Amino acid sequence: YDEQQRPVIYTFFQQAADELDNQQNIDEQDDMLSYWKQTWYDAGWDPQILTLQDAQRHPNFETNTALLQELDITDYDMLCFQRWMAMAVVGGGFMSDYDVY
Repeated sequence: YDEQQRPVIYTFFQQAADELDNQQNIDEQDDMLSYWKQTWYDAGWDPQILTLQDAQRHPNFETNTALLQELDITDYDMLCFQRWMAMAVVGGGFMSDYDVY
């Protein structure tokens, strides 16, 4: 594939705060992200990994996050909502969870 013709596929990843002390989990997540990226690249895509920093660029990030915090949800569930703000910031497109190849 010509690099300019590859469609972009996004995933979102941010280690949940309650998982930061589990080094084995961190290593496994890193391996999965690398495999996701390589597999999608080999299939002709331009894989991009979005993070919480991308979501924080959304103009309503603080407001939306405050509303979500009222729901008393887990860190993981919060990130599941915040990933959509990251996707909105990049203009939308194709998205896959990082365990889907």
